[in-house]
Amino acid sequence: MHAKSHYSALKQAAMLSEMSLEATAQNVIPSSRLMKVYHILNKITRRIGNSNISTIGICGEGGVGKTTLLEALKIQPAIRDEFQFVIWVTVPKILNLTEVRLEIARQLRLSDKKPIYRETLLSFLKRVKFFLILDGVHEFIGLNTVGIPKPTPENGCKIVLTTRSGQICDRMLVDWKINLEDLLWQLFCENVDEIVYSSNLQILARKIVDLCCYHSHAIFLMSKALKDESDVDVWNNAIETMSMQPASPEQELEHIMVNVLKFTYHRLPDDTTRRRLKNCALFFANQEIAKESLIDNWISDDLTDMYQKGQKVLETLVNAGLLESSEDGHIFKLHETDRCILLEHVFPSVEGLFLMRNNSKLTELPKDVDWTKFHEIYLMDNKLTELSENLSCPQAQALFLQRNLKLRKISDSFFPACLIYKS
Repeated sequence: MHAKSHYSALKQAAMLSEMSLEATAQNVIPSSRLMKVYHILNKITRRIGNSNISTIGICGEGGVGKTTLLEALKIQPAIRDEFQFVIWVTVPKILNLTEVRLEIARQLRLSDKKPIYRETLLSFLKRVKFFLILDGVHEFIGLNTVGIPKPTPENGCKIVLTTRSGQICDRMLVDWKINLEDLLWQLFCENVDEIVYSSNLQILARKIVDLCCYHSHAIFLMSKALKDESDVDVWNNAIETMSMQPASPEQELEHIMVNVLKFTYHRLPDDTTRRRLKNCALFFANQEIAKESLIDNWISDDLTDMYQKGQKVLETLVNAGLLESSEDGHIFKLHETDRCILLEHVFPSVEGLFLMRNNSKLTELPKDVDWTKFHEIYLMDNKLTELSENLSCPQAQALFLQRNLKLRKISDSFFPACLIYKS
């Protein structure tokens, strides 16, 4: 097969938006881990479609996300649909070529526990199109010695390896060496723009990237929030926000994103934009949203009075990295991880507590709730039929009851005087 036709399908698949990449991986990899490598996954997937790149070396310190990146990469349609075999080998710290060969043979179903000859493996791999992942390479591996043919544009095979040492990538003669720390710094600089290279911001920028702990989505959001910002005080405030310590090491990843989203939220231009972001989080759980539906929802909730204004806010939220847009600009998505953190940590800390029991199949008001502490109450999409008891919620400012289709009776005494009712 000609090299060009070899890669036509892969190139097309690699054009998947990052929105599609997440949808593919989220059922296999926990979303919090996936988001750590989210913004560099697409970049690497696209480069795999380049016929001149047959071997890729990914290097970086421990904890930078090399293995998580490979886990997400392995299950992408751009990989699964193009290669006959996708093979993952975790390389032993003390290199044992026999073990590596046996593990490859096991995944090819050539052998289970019995030793396999180099020539047997080599002969088989020469006849198929494979994608081989070598995770955790600590020293040079002679591929031919193992029984792995050299990937070329002609045979269409690919090898991706991870290592802590860039020198190993050089010794393995990879076509493309990726230093993840450098790639993440590049991601930050691309979004902040040229202001990041000014002498008084360079050290602060490095500090912010370090505080993101190699989390690509955190770096992406911070870079968007600081785009073209020259005020040193704003940068120092970002560092102060990011420096808040997690309650425990296990909470570190989530805590980083809490700090990032709090900073990003406050960097939005006005309260109207913040309220519309909250509307997205409340009403569109884990789903892609058509632009028209989103703006219509804002209009019905009195968050905007003109379609053009809604479009402008959409652009602001996309530019902030809080909403993701499809390539044609008609479909939007708020990442579920971001949505949960906004609802649990960001909105309550700024706007007061709110109760969410929407889409919970309620037939009556929940009894286990202290109504007195909530500022907003969301009971949409339930099966409520009657609301007659006096609701004691002195702080409540709004009650949402949309799409309770069986609701027939609401007594006058049910509502506190201050409550805004939305049905």
